[in-house]
Amino acid sequence: MMMLVARIVDGVHPRWGWLMGALGGLLWIVGGVWWAVGLKSTGLVAGLGLLWGMAGWALYAASRLKMRHKYHRLEDAHIALQRLIDVSDVGLLAVNPDGELRRAWSLSVARWFGRPAREKVWDYLFPHDESLRSELELCLKSIRDHNMPLESAIARMPVTFVREGRTYRFSVKRARYAGDDHIVLVLRDISRRVVIEQADRARREFQTIIGNLVKDSSSAQDFLQSMHQQFAALMNTGGDAAAFFSTLHTIKGQAALFGFSDFAEQCHQQEVELMAAGAMPAERGMTAQALWSGWRQTLASIESVVEDRTSDIIEADTRAYEAALERLEDRRARANLVEMVRESRLEETSRQLVYISDQAKRLASWVGKSVEVEVKDNGVRIAMDGFQVFWASLTHVIRNAVDHGIESSEERARLGKEERGRLLLETQWDRETLYVTVEDDGRGIDWEAIREKAEHCGLPASSQQELIQALCAEGVTSRKEVGVLSGRGQGMSDVKQSCEALGGRFRVLTTVGQGTRFEFLFPQPA
Repeated sequence: MMMLVARIVDGVHPRWGWLMGALGGLLWIVGGVWWAVGLKSTGLVAGLGLLWGMAGWALYAASRLKMRHKYHRLEDAHIALQRLIDVSDVGLLAVNPDGELRRAWSLSVARWFGRPAREKVWDYLFPHDESLRSELELCLKSIRDHNMPLESAIARMPVTFVREGRTYRFSVKRARYAGDDHIVLVLRDISRRVVIEQADRARREFQTIIGNLVKDSSSAQDFLQSMHQQFAALMNTGGDAAAFFSTLHTIKGQAALFGFSDFAEQCHQQEVELMAAGAMPAERGMTAQALWSGWRQTLASIESVVEDRTSDIIEADTRAYEAALERLEDRRARANLVEMVRESRLEETSRQLVYISDQAKRLASWVGKSVEVEVKDNGVRIAMDGFQVFWASLTHVIRNAVDHGIESSEERARLGKEERGRLLLETQWDRETLYVTVEDDGRGIDWEAIREKAEHCGLPASSQQELIQALCAEGVTSRKEVGVLSGRGQGMSDVKQSCEALGGRFRVLTTVGQGTRFEFLFPQPA
């Protein structure tokens, strides 16, 4: 019986008890009036009304007590949940569809950004960043006005932001309660994680750089000397903006390929900002000095590994030694010994090709591609003094081939190609002409994209030769986006200039979907 009563009380709203009590009171009054006028059976009606009313008011009182108990339990649960949220490192912030802050927020938010007031969320979170304010406002208005799907609007929002030296990450959730739509921002302070990730990235970068330096100290010296020359050229460009950005682009690419990722990113950011602002020569000069200072600081951390090498040292490999010994033992071949000793003063192109091969492999790993590099030096020896600038500029061709020439493994699989891309680096003599070849089996050059870009820049593009010349013009690229490695349209201009400075010429052979072959032809020095 008691359980039945408890279930009735638990399942009945207080208003029904109040109505029962009111109805019982009404019957009691009616019965009393009828009894007063002498009607029959009025006592029974009044008695039933009294009992009904007492039962109703009792039910009303019990239901009110039950609801009050539930309310207190709910309030206790809310307080416990609020305390649990407040002691966590997660910040919660409720926003209405117009971007106004609601009174629902966690203690972490108040601790990070101050106690929220009746203001717009973008003004609260980004008081000193107009760009982020506009971006968040636009995204929230798109959600409110249903201009785009929720997922698309959320994807356009800034994921991380920095305020007062701390880094925060936030995500967006949509909720509906009390009949209204609400947006909940979930914020986390990831400053410590960012510091750890930066330290780990710096450690990995340091290991990569040291590995590259130790693996081939001679190539490392070539790289460092080339960087020194490029910085000297950067700081002496004067008012020539094209030369400044071309040299900066080369510095950025060489640093990235040798493993100096952070410094390459700094160069990229400076490049983007200066080009967007249309910087004057004075600003470019200050940027060059700042980058040079940053480069010297970067080298200071590895100075114990970088060793100076004297120019009097001649490195001879095993093959050259064996060939010289064989000719000494063969009297008939002694006539060629003088020429062989003279050739020993020259340097094998294999060293440069292997160095470029290592760059290509590091780049492929960086962009998440699988590339097999084949090196064919064919025993070619040349005087490297005049070719240093050319070898440095050739990295632009390598970057273009790996970054947006060779497809990803997934795309190659769809096209029926081998999963690993192929890159060939070759030098060979053909009569009195030196051939330096770079060939890949990627997607080939999009000549239509080159044509459109050339016409946009006012360059002739009616013939194949004009398209090749446009390919090497500054600002012409088939890429739609600019990255740290390529897409600026300046690298091929450097390659063309360095090739022609040695009296050389080049040609391009490409087939869409099959690959591209660059051939650089140099006359034999007198």
